[in-house]
Amino acid sequence: MKNNHEVYSFIGHRCCIFDNETIEDAIKSMRFETIKEYGNKFLNEDGSVKHFLHTWDEGERELVRCNKCGAYFIKQDSEFHGLDDTDYTDWYQVENPDIAEKLNEIYNGWELEKKYSAPGILRTNGKYHWNKE
Repeated sequence: MKNNHEVYSFIGHRCCIFDNETIEDAIKSMRFETIKEYGNKFLNEDGSVKHFLHTWDEGERELVRCNKCGAYFIKQDSEFHGLDDTDYTDWYQVENPDIAEKLNEIYNGWELEKKYSAPGILRTNGKYHWNKE
């Protein structure tokens, strides 16, 4: 993980799902197992809430691993409640579980989306897009 003025960047080997030609093929090849559930908030040492690990109204994070190549991802689920509910699931690749823990400590849900630069797959209401860089 490279730190560049509070913007952290993934510097490891990309997951095999990013070798697919299309996002549809990548989605079909996604086989992840949950390694650790982080819940919906990061706590300070005194037990108070430092920040939430999702965007909008509710959500959570977990660490998952690709069953094919062993790559790690932070999976962030978020949900917006309004006239029309919107759900989001984002998978951001990380080098290892220690980096995932550090990102949880540093970034709330919005900051992970905006400040962490990594290959990722993003789903909004069932529609997928990706960032292979």
